[in-house]
Amino acid sequence: MIHGGPQGGPVGGAEAFKKQKALADRGWQLVLPDRPGHARSPSRGPEDMELDAVWAAELLGASSHLVGHSYGGLVALAAAARRPAAVKSLTLIEAPLFFVAKDDPDVQADRAEQERIVAADMDPIQRLMAFGAFARIPREELEPPTREQMIAMGQGLARMRSPGGWEGGDAVRIVNGAKIPVLFVTGGWSPRFDAIGRRVAEITGGRHEIVESGHHFPQLNEASFNNVLDSFMRGVEERN
Repeated sequence: MIHGGPQGGPVGGAEAFKKQKALADRGWQLVLPDRPGHARSPSRGPEDMELDAVWAAELLGASSHLVGHSYGGLVALAAAARRPAAVKSLTLIEAPLFFVAKDDPDVQADRAEQERIVAADMDPIQRLMAFGAFARIPREELEPPTREQMIAMGQGLARMRSPGGWEGGDAVRIVNGAKIPVLFVTGGWSPRFDAIGRRVAEITGGRHEIVESGHHFPQLNEASFNNVLDSFMRGVEERN
């Protein structure tokens, strides 16, 4: 399970997917790494989905179900493209795959707004707060950052490789060619993410599921999300 960003904060894999630890009681083994620059892992430079995909692909072992949330969804998609034979299934949670909906004006308007916030000449904490409000990050449900971490996160947003500029079409084509089952989960609060989810499902022949959350972390809706993910992965296991 690959978590999102930005760099510099206290949230790593164990925190972002804390509600999924209950899946271990259903027989699943979870691997919850901290991406570089997050929680306990030191930074390796600005956030970059394709660079993170290198080590993420190595963690897959011989065969794994791969889950990615937000920016981590971009990492997961890129990792699946690097080692498609090692991926049993791919679940993307509110991943900002803006490139799949280039013809959707609402999605592209939101992409432009995210780009504006990330590139704006403002104080790092102001940038972080503006981004958090735009992306509807449920701050009250996650480990709170210190002031120093907030500054680092705001700086990380300004330096990261932006989702809006990533052309991941080749990765999608590789996933399709490998016939990897795909699930895209959204929280029902954002028309842009729902539109991206529907488009990904159309392109990949996969599924788009809404797990009502009211924010960007539908996996925090423990019972509903875990039931959807568990059912999806078990279905893949049964077909194989």
